[in-house]
Amino acid sequence: MKLYQAKMASNQASFLLALHSSTKTFGVATLNLYKEQNHIQNGNFNLGKELSKKLFSCVDAILPAHEWSNIERIAVATGPGGFTGTRITIGMARILSQQRQCHLDGISSFELMAWRIKEEINTEYGDTFWIKKNLPRRGVVGGKYLLKQGKTNTSEIIEIESPHLLKNSSDTDQVYEFTESIAEDTNILLQLCFKRYQKKQPSNWKDVLPIYPIAPV
Repeated sequence: MKLYQAKMASNQASFLLALHSSTKTFGVATLNLYKEQNHIQNGNFNLGKELSKKLFSCVDAILPAHEWSNIERIAVATGPGGFTGTRITIGMARILSQQRQCHLDGISSFELMAWRIKEEINTEYGDTFWIKKNLPRRGVVGGKYLLKQGKTNTSEIIEIESPHLLKNSSDTDQVYEFTESIAEDTNILLQLCFKRYQKKQPSNWKDVLPIYPIAPV
C-alpha cells in the first residue's frame, strides 16, 4: 500500500497514531496528515516487561504529548500476543479515542502479517488461507484470510476469522506460519489506519478488545 498526500488544512486534528505491542518490542508510528508531504515518524522500543512503566514516554518520543489533542484517528494491534502488553496498550488507545472522540481501529497481528506477505501468497484471488502459530502445551492458534483483487488491481486482505484456538489444525487451505516483524507491521498498521481515514470508515473504541485465544498464564 502507498500513503498518498493528504490535502492541506489548518486548525484541524492532524495526526494518525499506530500502536503495536503484541511482542516484547513496542512499535509506534504516526502520520502528520497536513504536512506538504506525508510525514511519518516511527520507533521501536525493546521494553520487555517494562512496557507498563515506559508506555507513555515511548509514545511521547514519537508523538509529543502536547500533540495528542490533535490526534484524528488511532489504530492498535489487538494480538494475539503478550497478555499484559497488549492489554495496557489497547487500554491507552481506548482512553485516547474516547477523550478525543475519534475512531479507533483494532487489527490483529495475524492480519498485519497477512498484509505483509500478500505478494508472496501462493493462492488465487478469492481463495482463503490460514496463518497459524503453535503454542507449546496450549495448541494451535489460527486466523483465516481472503486474498482479493482491489479496485486498482492491487491485492487486498480480508480477515474471515480472527485468530482463535483451533480444535483441530486440519484444513485444505494454504497455511502460513506466523512470523514477527514489528517495524514493518507497525507501518502497515498505520497504512491501514490511513486507508480507513480516507474512506471515513467508522469504528468505535468500545468494540476494540484484546484477542486472548487462550487463558493467560
